Amino acid sequence: MPIRLKIPMHVKVIVKKALNERAKLPESRKSVLKPKEAKKQGVYRKVEKAKQLIRNKYLEEKDVRYMLSFYNRNKSCHLVKCEIALNMFGGRSFLRFLNSIYGGKRK
Repeated sequence: MPIRLKIPMHVKVIVKKALNERAKLPESRKSVLKPKEAKKQGVYRKVEKAKQLIRNKYLEEKDVRYMLSFYNRNKSCHLVKCEIALNMFGGRSFLRFLNSIYGGKRK
C-alpha cells in the first residue's frame, strides 16, 4: 500500500516562511539550483517541492523518499542556506518525524 501522509498545518507555515526567507536572499546565498541547472542535472527543484507541500493535502511515497534522502545527506549542515533548504521541506522536526516512521522502509 502506498504511503499517504497528511501534511500538518504547522509544516505548511514553516515552508511558507522558508520560501519568503529565500526570496529575500541574494542569488549567491540561495541553496537551490536555477531551473536550467536543475533540469540539466536531472534533479527535483526544491522550490517546486516546497510549493507542492503548501498546495497539497497529502505527501506521496516518492516525495517522502526524496525528502528523507535530502535530509539524511544534509542533517549535519548548520549553514543558513542549509537551514532554509531543510525548512523548505518542513523543518528538521518534521523531517526527523518522517525519518523515524519511514526511514527503515526502503525498497
